[in-house]
Amino acid sequence: MAAGEHEDRHRAGAAAGGETQGYAELGELNFLEEGETRRALLRLSYWLLGVSAALGAALLLAGVFDVPGELAVLREATGLSFGLAISAWGALLLVASVVALPVHELIHGACFKLMGGGRAKVAYGFSAGMFYAGCPGVTFTRAAYVVVLLAPASLLSVATLAGGAALRLPLLGYAIFAFHLAGCAGDLYATWRIHKTPACTHCEDTACGIKLLGE
Repeated sequence: MAAGEHEDRHRAGAAAGGETQGYAELGELNFLEEGETRRALLRLSYWLLGVSAALGAALLLAGVFDVPGELAVLREATGLSFGLAISAWGALLLVASVVALPVHELIHGACFKLMGGGRAKVAYGFSAGMFYAGCPGVTFTRAAYVVVLLAPASLLSVATLAGGAALRLPLLGYAIFAFHLAGCAGDLYATWRIHKTPACTHCEDTACGIKLLGE
């Protein structure tokens, strides 16, 4: 579903004995079927939201975020009343959070192409309540796959936080960042699983997730 440097090896599936085209299959993550992986993603997403909310509350109490000041910025820019400015703030949060979803996958797709030297064929879609970008059947090196997994979370985190600060709406930028990061649970969980599998040297992208492979 997200990948990295292209080895130019197309896989049709696991061969007998748990091997795939010379690589030993060490494990598989299925993001689409109900099971432990989906439950782990849900737990991680809630945990990320909880941590982000706690940190946001601490920053608010410390005076880093100025809610009245932020609403004043919106009122100055739009001429809205105080009540409508609150609604506008919420609408901006909703719209930006929704827009971030396809942008996230487009970044994955661009990284597929970059790491694959332009040869990787990227497929986009929506399944099990999630947008996705993938190169099913293509194998990538471990390091490059991790780079592509983390690219959207890294780039969009910087963009939302920096954008909020630049627009004098830092709390809005932080809220967009927090919701998007919670939506990155699949990428972060896959990265953790790869890290916890030292023997993994390559990753094969599949129609429903990732296969961890070793030499």
